[in-house]
Amino acid sequence: MLVQASPEFVTRVMRDPRVWRWVAEDGVSPESYICSPRAVCFAHQGRGFAMFKKCTQTMYEIHVAMLKGATNVQPWVMACIAEMRRRGAKKFAAPIAEWNRAALRLARSCGFVEEGRISAALIRNGRPHALIFMGAC
Repeated sequence: MLVQASPEFVTRVMRDPRVWRWVAEDGVSPESYICSPRAVCFAHQGRGFAMFKKCTQTMYEIHVAMLKGATNVQPWVMACIAEMRRRGAKKFAAPIAEWNRAALRLARSCGFVEEGRISAALIRNGRPHALIFMGAC
């Protein structure tokens, strides 16, 4: 059974230093992050979330963030995707910073493939980095 996550829960997880270090870009503070109240969010064991933002009639952007200690993440993400398909989603896009190897591994294990990248889209430690777009149907 999937549990809805509140925007406040998502914001709290994202601002946690253990999560923020994986998504932080130079000049962006954790306090600047606020979850969209229009996103569909599911909580995982109180240790993280999957967020789906509607982009088009059938495409959703997906973001997953987990605190250390979360277990069975991949099957849970697949269950979240199945629920969103039940709600009408046909395509999923996951924008992932190239430095976030754990997120890229999780996306691939869930059937996502690289569909494109924007070079120098992000700045970290004073250096430009690509934003990789992973996609799944």
